Amino acid sequence: MDLTYPQYLALVILYEHDDLTVKRLGQYLELDSGTITPLLKRMEKAELLTRTREQDDERIVYASLTEAGRKKREEHRIHQKYY
Repeated sequence: MDLTYPQYLALVILYEHDDLTVKRLGQYLELDSGTITPLLKRMEKAELLTRTREQDDERIVYASLTEAGRKKREEHRIHQKYY
């Protein structure tokens, strides 16, 4: 799948709850912001997700799957829940 295990887990969670805040995604994965931010940057570079900031409060960042991220699920039949 060309994913690390934490990246795979992040995809599984986003399949179930797309458009999560990075903070909430980190809570699901039990990762702090110093760990999850580089992970999401690599996934964004691979065009699996996008990160967008809240307009009213730029400290809040959302992670959303791209079309390529959704296709990865179909290609690999990822259906189980992580949590």
